[in-house]
Amino acid sequence: MKIAVCTVSTPEWTPEEAVTEVAALGFDGIEWRVADDPATAEPPGFWRGNRCTLPASTFEQDAPRFAELTRSAGLGVPAIGPYARCDDLDTVERLMRGAAALGAPRMRVQVGAPGPEGYRETFARRRDEYRAVADLALRHGVQALLELHHQSLVSSASAAARFLDGVDPRASA
Repeated sequence: MKIAVCTVSTPEWTPEEAVTEVAALGFDGIEWRVADDPATAEPPGFWRGNRCTLPASTFEQDAPRFAELTRSAGLGVPAIGPYARCDDLDTVERLMRGAAALGAPRMRVQVGAPGPEGYRETFARRRDEYRAVADLALRHGVQALLELHHQSLVSSASAAARFLDGVDPRASA
């Protein structure tokens, strides 16, 4: 079994510090948090001012540099953790290109909360959108990981199984 650290849990470290520390602690990999998270005057936290977050807006261009940084520390990248939603295919595709350049075989993709039209209607619409995400995943060689989350359309394993029914497992899990 291999164990990785998600950088949401390392808000005080820079990426350079994170790969050094994570490797020294004996972990096998690092899952990079990818988001546009500007620095704040307050101490860094998990969700705001996290110094170990790779910028989403430049991720595709920066990915080769972070791939080398990670590789030189002897770490793998099992996945990236952006906050892309299946209804924003342009962002999903841009981040998938970055994930491929980073060497990350997987990327989390969110589905969001139920919409004003209700759960069943939103669920059906998001399933259609996620099938387009699965097509992008196959095209870019980056498996889309359906992110289970409370207050989301897909907050349980049984909901995820129903949501992904019929989706090629090479494209999404």
